[in-house]
Amino acid sequence: MKAVSLVSKRDDLSVGDFQQYYENIHCWLAMKYFPYIRYTRNHVVSSRSAVDFACISEFVLDPLFSGKDLMNSGSRAKLLADELMFMKPECIRVVPMHEQYLLGAADQTVNEKRYAFLFHKKTDLSNVVVNIKDWLATQVTRISVARLDTCVPEAQGDFPYAAILWLSLTEEAHEWALSNDFMGVADQLQVHTCATPESELRERFEVYIP
Repeated sequence: MKAVSLVSKRDDLSVGDFQQYYENIHCWLAMKYFPYIRYTRNHVVSSRSAVDFACISEFVLDPLFSGKDLMNSGSRAKLLADELMFMKPECIRVVPMHEQYLLGAADQTVNEKRYAFLFHKKTDLSNVVVNIKDWLATQVTRISVARLDTCVPEAQGDFPYAAILWLSLTEEAHEWALSNDFMGVADQLQVHTCATPESELRERFEVYIP
């Protein structure tokens, strides 16, 4: 199972400074202390309305470490001082999610733009999924990968969304992307996705501290 985190930047930093610090310093420290097999940072480029986070991060741990209390671990304690350099740790919201590929295979996006549709916390997703699948069937020339991440309800807590629909598009479709909408959508984002390959994650990991 994966986890998704909403990360807010420090108020005194620009968006560019936040992204530079995350990608050039913090993510390498995180890889040292957490046994990721997937680690993706989706930096917000634009949104339909104001959001209180600058990045949506996605994490999948090595299955041998599943079930660990990451947020209260010694590994996160190692990162806390560094988090204060560019983010607001008190605003971090993390939730486990189930992911479902609706179109295409596993997305190998490393460094490109994607689109995210964020669904209201109380959205009834059963009808939404049917509508999205019907819509996707008409958009296969524009969309290369569509994935729906849905929150684990019993662990949702203060996470403000029920689900996130991620779209990777063919190059000619980018102007079209945010003109769409779905029932239950709270916001639409364009993000710049930075993903670290699994081989590099395994190479950089040193120790997990419970």
